[in-house]
Amino acid sequence: SAAPSYGGVGGHRYAGDGIGVCYGSIFSPTNCGSGGPQGGAAGGAIVLTAAGTVTLNGSVTANAATTPPDCRGATGGAVFITAGKLAGSGTVTAHGQPANNAYTGGGGRLSFILTEPGADFTAFSGTAVASGGRLTVYGGGAGTVYYQTGDQAYRHGTIKLSNGTLGTLCQGNYDLTGFGYAGQDDLRRATIELGANAGIYLFGDTTVGRIVFTGENSSTYPANINFNGYTLRVNQSKPKPAWTDPSSPVKIDNYYSGTYIDNIIWQKAGTMIFLR
Repeated sequence: SAAPSYGGVGGHRYAGDGIGVCYGSIFSPTNCGSGGPQGGAAGGAIVLTAAGTVTLNGSVTANAATTPPDCRGATGGAVFITAGKLAGSGTVTAHGQPANNAYTGGGGRLSFILTEPGADFTAFSGTAVASGGRLTVYGGGAGTVYYQTGDQAYRHGTIKLSNGTLGTLCQGNYDLTGFGYAGQDDLRRATIELGANAGIYLFGDTTVGRIVFTGENSSTYPANINFNGYTLRVNQSKPKPAWTDPSSPVKIDNYYSGTYIDNIIWQKAGTMIFLR
C-alpha cells in the first residue's frame, strides 16, 4: 500500500496502491499528520498567534519521526503562524519521513498569515519547507506552504509547492500535492507556485486563481500535473511557453494510463458574457 498523505500525496508506485486522500486546511492548518501503516510517527500541529511581530531565529519543526525498518514513512504535521509581522532568519519545516527502502510520507502544511496593513515577508529571510520524504523511488509529494501579506484578503495569498532538489528525482515523478479533496478550501483567488520536483494530483474538479512556475523548474527538476480524470480550471490566460511545448519543464501527464489528458481550462478573470 502507499505511504500516508496529508498536504502531499504519500509515496506510491501504482494506482492500485491505495493512495491516501489529502486532507485539512491549506490556509489555516491545525490537523496533525498521519502515521505510517506499520508504526511511523507523524508530525504534530503547532499554532502560534500574536498581535505584534514574531521574530523567528531558531527552528520550528513538525516533522515526521524516524521511520522504523521496513515501514511506510509518516507525513509531516502542521505549523500555523498568524502575526502582525514576521521577521528573522529561522527555519520552519513539516517534512514527511523517508522509509528505509521506499514509499515515503507526504509533506505537511505550513501557513503564515500577516495581519498588519502593509506587512509583507521581506523581513523574514529564513526558510519554510514541507517536503515529502525523499528517496530515489516512490517519494512523497510536497506539502503546502501558504503566505498571506497584511494587505491580502483571506485565501488570496500564495501557496508554494516544492520538494526542492533534495536527492534524486523520484522514480515515476510521483512528487505530487493533492487538490480537489472533500472539504478543501476555496482556491479561486489563490496563486499556486510550482517549484522543483513539485506537482499537482487532482482528487476532484478544482478551480484556482493562478499558477506560476519558479526558477527551480528545469528539465532536471520538472513540475508535474496529474489530472486523474478531473478538470483543473485556472482564472488566468494561458501562460507562455505553452505547456505542450516539449522544451518546457512543465509536464502534463496521466502517469497511470500513459496517456496525455488535456483537462485544463484557462479562464481569464473578469471575462463577461452578455446574453440578449
